[in-house]
Amino acid sequence: LHPTQPQAMARDWAILELATPLDIKPVPLSTRSLSEVMTAARSREFNVAGYAADYAEVLMRHQGCQLLGEASDVPLLVHRCDVTYGVSGAPLLLLEGDKAEIVGIHNAVADTTKGMIATAVPVWTFAPQIAPAHADR
Repeated sequence: LHPTQPQAMARDWAILELATPLDIKPVPLSTRSLSEVMTAARSREFNVAGYAADYAEVLMRHQGCQLLGEASDVPLLVHRCDVTYGVSGAPLLLLEGDKAEIVGIHNAVADTTKGMIATAVPVWTFAPQIAPAHADR
């Protein structure tokens, strides 16, 4: 369970730049709106992939999990993916054929009156910060 308030959870992200770039093609950030992401999540494969605390050396993937929407008061995606401690920072992925795009970054789980849910920072929250960092390259 996330120990902070929803406003803090919505700011729970960071951009890291490696000193030595990797020679791999990154998974692109989605440019879809919330409504487009919701439609795509229902009609395509919605996943999370990360390293859980209990199996830190094994990449786990929950295939076909559910995107419930966005919180009404803060920019957080609400989802029902099978995640646990250690998975924070994992990408929420939309898969279509051999293409993938990141729609959010998982950051918390919460026990609600309707059961366990999880949250993620949507890409539209942090994507605008990435382009300026690379403008001089």
